Amino acid sequence: MGAGFASTERFLAELKENRLRPGYVFAGDEVFLYERCRKAIFKVLVPPEMRDFCFSELDLSETNIFEALDLARTPSLMAPFQVFFIRNVKTLYTRGAKKQEFAAIEEYFRSPNPQALVVFVADHLHIPADPRRMSLDDKNRYERLRETLGEWCGMVELARVDETDALRWLNGQAKKREGEIDGDAARELGDGMGADMMRVAGGLDKLVLYVAGKRD
Repeated sequence: MGAGFASTERFLAELKENRLRPGYVFAGDEVFLYERCRKAIFKVLVPPEMRDFCFSELDLSETNIFEALDLARTPSLMAPFQVFFIRNVKTLYTRGAKKQEFAAIEEYFRSPNPQALVVFVADHLHIPADPRRMSLDDKNRYERLRETLGEWCGMVELARVDETDALRWLNGQAKKREGEIDGDAARELGDGMGADMMRVAGGLDKLVLYVAGKRD
């Protein structure tokens, strides 16, 4: 599989096998892969009845990194494990060197809370299906992430999915739903959606409902 699917598959395997690192960076703006990882985290680590106690979504434009890390460091009296999604990571890379902020991040990950998972959501960069086509600005953003947060966290690349992987995913999903999709139909669906996986997935759902209706 391509970069996007391969990176998320590695993360999902670590989650399933209980080999998680204390922190991850979700780098890229591919919403389909982000939602895939997020839903898997919720399924494994965030029981519905405990969500209010074990899940926090923080925005660095509203909560500074020091407060976010203090929350991650503090054990919960109500939940055995906590998950923190930290958004607006780009604020760590604007207006100054942010030496104190990165020192605090290093201090936390040198002795992380073993009962917490911290996910930095870096959706301010775009990773194309072919990384060689990444813009210079996005390359620089990615390298800064890798050289800073990547020192302590696993990097999960949410890259756009190429046509081949989109078709493979379509075929796999069709089989899971006890059906199959014709090769030409799969290519037409993928081409029509421009390999935008959110739209491809939505198109498949509509197709499944249509076929089910025809059978009825």
